[in-house]
This record gives sequence, structure tokens and C-alpha cells, in this order.
Amino acid sequence: MTSQRPPSARNRQAFSLIEVTLAIGIVAFAFIGLFALLPLGLTSLDAAIDATIESQIVQQITTIARQSSFNQLQTQATDATPMSYFFDNQGEQIIDTARQQQDYVYTAAVTVVTPPGGQGVGAAVPSKTGEYYNPQIAVVRIVLNRRSSPAKKRVRIAYVANNGIS
Repeated sequence: MTSQRPPSARNRQAFSLIEVTLAIGIVAFAFIGLFALLPLGLTSLDAAIDATIESQIVQQITTIARQSSFNQLQTQATDATPMSYFFDNQGEQIIDTARQQQDYVYTAAVTVVTPPGGQGVGAAVPSKTGEYYNPQIAVVRIVLNRRSSPAKKRVRIAYVANNGIS
């Protein structure tokens, strides 16, 4: 009959305190690097969201301009009196004037660029003999602004062709 002896301290397999401390230090060092990248990722995410919503806003305004009467397009939004639009955080236009000043996140100031000479609308078209203005194309200037960063303005240009609507 053989008797079984309990395993001695030398035969047990375990981690020493120094090994555990080193492992925790390596993992902590890796997490510090990951946490350092978090603000950069959030900033990039915020910029991507802004770019997407601003693209939607420009598309909405361009659609409004294309559905407007071409003859009245210039009188609706001149440099002296730009048309203002207000949008929420999803890029939806706020129509209700009572909600505009309190709920808006984005604003858009829309003007129609007047060609040199100050008559009508027109877009500069390059040609072999120089530049001329096509009176059948309106240049719509859209200045986008986010409420949280009023100094940061983005300018977009849209070209609207004469749609034949009087």
C-alpha cells in the first residue's frame, strides 16, 4: 500500500507576486494608450456627424432653390438680405418661428451671387476667349454655422439651372 503525500510547496504551479504585479503593469500601460486615443476618436466622430448633417442641409436648401421660380431666385436672397434657415441636431428644418431661436443647432444663410454688373443672376463659365456669365445658371451661396462654434463657418456653393418655372 502506497500512501499519498500532499504536494509540497515546490511542486505547486502558481504565479509569484512579482509576476502578477508585472502583468498588471503591462495591462495598465496598454489601457493608458487606449484611453489617450479616446478624445481623438470622439473629435473625429463629431466632425463626421457635422459633415453629414451639413451635407443634408445643403441638399435641402439646393432642392428649395431648384423648386423656386428662377426669376425670383435673386430677389429672395441677396447679399444685403440673405435668407436664414434654422435646423435641429438631426438636420431637420425648424419651421416654427417660436422654436427657431431656442431649439436650433445649425443655421444657414443663403444668398444668390450677383455677377459683375449687378444685373440678374449668372454663373461664371470659362471659355477660350475668357470668362462669361451664363444667365441660365444661378450661383447659390450657403453659409453654414453651428450654434456651439459660431466662429467656424462653412461656405458651400450650389449651381441652380433655370428650371422654366416663372
